[in-house]
Amino acid sequence: MFYIRPKKRSGRYCILLYRCRSMEIVNEVVSVLADANISYIILAVATYFLSVFLYTLRWKTILRRMGYLTDTFYLTAIILGGIFFNNITPSSKTGGEPVKIYWLKEKFNVPLAHGTISIFYEKGVEAIPFLILTAYVSSILKDYIPGGIARDITLVVLIIGGGAYLLRRRFSMPRLKVLIDLLKDKFTFFVTLTTSSLVWLLDILRFKLISLALGAQLPLHIIAVMSFLYFVLGAAPLTPGGIGVVEGGFTAAIIGLGVAAPLAIGIVIIERLISYVLSTAIGGVFMVYLGGAKAWKHLRLH
Repeated sequence: MFYIRPKKRSGRYCILLYRCRSMEIVNEVVSVLADANISYIILAVATYFLSVFLYTLRWKTILRRMGYLTDTFYLTAIILGGIFFNNITPSSKTGGEPVKIYWLKEKFNVPLAHGTISIFYEKGVEAIPFLILTAYVSSILKDYIPGGIARDITLVVLIIGGGAYLLRRRFSMPRLKVLIDLLKDKFTFFVTLTTSSLVWLLDILRFKLISLALGAQLPLHIIAVMSFLYFVLGAAPLTPGGIGVVEGGFTAAIIGLGVAAPLAIGIVIIERLISYVLSTAIGGVFMVYLGGAKAWKHLRLH
């Protein structure tokens, strides 16, 4: 006859309860996904690829101002191929940039230096709507975490992200002159700022559509915070494509905002299927089409 000590018995009960609760959540998630509205999911996918088109329009405008004529199809293919490399490298927001610059040189004879400047310019202008969103999100987070902590988190994100990018993109004076000339062009700045802002709005709309697909009417400010947190977690250079970091961190963050766990997990699953699985698959096709072996070698050398 065996005797189980009280502490061990309590521990086993806790494990049993945890497993039961986990299975309950899994069943609830499956139920939520099974009842998802496919029409909203299709619209969410459409918003993602509309964002890709806006990326193409933005980059094409910048390159044209720099004196380079590009083909819309090839430029879109380069962007999708870059997304593939973003998703398989730790720097999920910038890992594919060297490959995009390389393909730009191969397809359109754009010097590597000028390709780098075009990327730096669009990222710099894109920071404007990001800063506006950051300020908005910071005001909202005060209701969930102390204002001082929210402010400190925001500053750390901006300082680390901006500093790391600037260190990676050191400019000589001739390159800086080209960048300054771009900044003086009001039309290019307007198009870049407008498309960048629309991309952020489409990201927010995509999360809204995903939540609607799962039958949830989440407030706009919660959706905006979700979009911001998803970007920040995905930008952390920890794992390829943010695998694990995004799923775990983002799910926990959404639950912290008051969203039920099954719904939060469902939102994360659908979003990752769109922005990671689907984009990686399509990007992989274009990566092969553009010559993936040479691009991969170039990425490893940089």
